[in-house]
Amino acid sequence: KLIDIGEPEEARFISEELLARPGLASQAARHRYGCRVVQHLLQRCPPRMVHDLVQALLADCLALSWHPFGTYVVQNLLQHGTDGQRRSVGRTFEGHAAHLPRSRAGCSVFTVALERLAREDAARLARAAIQQADALEGLPVSRQGSLATLRVLRVLPGPEAGE
Repeated sequence: KLIDIGEPEEARFISEELLARPGLASQAARHRYGCRVVQHLLQRCPPRMVHDLVQALLADCLALSWHPFGTYVVQNLLQHGTDGQRRSVGRTFEGHAAHLPRSRAGCSVFTVALERLAREDAARLARAAIQQADALEGLPVSRQGSLATLRVLRVLPGPEAGE
């Protein structure tokens, strides 16, 4: 509640506490209620204030992307992070583009990444997904998979989308 009604500076101690012990930020991001606290920090606090928190989350962003609660934190990071932070997430996802969309949580964060990354970074991620054998096969069966497939096709230039 403090994060929502108070000034961002008043919530600084929360970010500092999450960084007090290694792995605590990722643990909070995986918790049913802790993920909401982390999301609110990312949404309301200026980037300089949550920089260290974001770095801790980036170190574990792939595992968080597959987690039912962690995925929301990574999606918020993609929505509210700096260009460099988004690029870092995109680069992490490139090596796992075939596996990330296979889970419900991963597929959701994959779709948000394609929407929020800079055009060239999104195209690189989409290329990585289609170049890895059968990465998109079977995705249109689910709602999230359909959105991911459509986003891949929109991100890639004409001839590449047809490959």
